[in-house]
Amino acid sequence: MTWKTDKKTRRELGARGRLKATELLRRLRIQRLEELDVEAIAFHHGLRVRYGGLSGAQGRLASRDGRGFIRVADDIWQPQRRRYVISHELGHHLLHAKDGRLSLCTDGDFLRYDAAAGDAEEEANWFAAELLMPRPLFGPRCDVKQPSLEVVRSLAETFNTTPTATAIRFVDLAPEACAVVWCEDGAIKWAIRGPEFWPWIEFGQRLGSYTHAADAFRGKVVPRGPQQVPARAWTSKQSGDLYEDTEWFRGPRATLTLLWLPGE
Repeated sequence: MTWKTDKKTRRELGARGRLKATELLRRLRIQRLEELDVEAIAFHHGLRVRYGGLSGAQGRLASRDGRGFIRVADDIWQPQRRRYVISHELGHHLLHAKDGRLSLCTDGDFLRYDAAAGDAEEEANWFAAELLMPRPLFGPRCDVKQPSLEVVRSLAETFNTTPTATAIRFVDLAPEACAVVWCEDGAIKWAIRGPEFWPWIEFGQRLGSYTHAADAFRGKVVPRGPQQVPARAWTSKQSGDLYEDTEWFRGPRATLTLLWLPGE
């Protein structure tokens, strides 16, 4: 069960979720990363965290009258992933669960930042991103000489967050026009664009033969670091070139790609 909000734009959804997290950080006087204990923050807001006993979902919130439980699937072994799930469910508790609700959040719900209609899952994700990677601490670190997945990995280690969530936050705050793309079985599963990345990336389309992500699915070694490729390899509505940095994940047979447009 999820909550539907009134239809809002991406900017409106992001603003509401981020504002709620910013208010929480200010109220608790959290100014340093080592103070970001999400289980303690959840407990402060009447929620106890439990692990296991969950099927068909990654996270669950059950709350009533301001108190309740967050349950995290026991097959989530990464501490960074657990922190994100807890933060997402806390976002539901503070943004959507005033009357007492039960939510079940699947893996796909944690990647919804840029859906056309807009819903409560997006708002909870924006809340979690701001809570774990606060703009005052994270934003200045995105102003780098050149975007890359190496920068994303370094930020993920610093903020104790997953590479995927960190990449999404990076494209939102980086000065460059960036996008992050996840591909499975040689096709685009999802893509999230930063505010300045205007070309549309079609979900479900097969990867162009000139992309390094396509090379990964063909068993070729993916070059490390940013590579210049024809923009039409990723989107038919963009001429010229763009930069691609792709990482191959052997286990799920998938790729994570950071794209950005060259500066003027």
